[in-house]
Amino acid sequence: MKGGSVSVSSKEQEITDLVSHDFIEKHSIHSSRVYGTAIHERGAVNIIASDDIRVEAWVDGLDGKVIE
Repeated sequence: MKGGSVSVSSKEQEITDLVSHDFIEKHSIHSSRVYGTAIHERGAVNIIASDDIRVEAWVDGLDGKVIE
């Protein structure tokens, strides 16, 4: 993770500001990366809080379309 402590603020945080692509590749399974990428691309990840060891977010799901 990238350092610092962040809580809810007026600046919208992106998950990619807080967790590196390499970290995600190392610590997630392929299906989670596929679904997570689709959800992220929809803009459905809202960071609530983060610090040096965790990221907390509200995450909306997919529409249920097979193509997603």
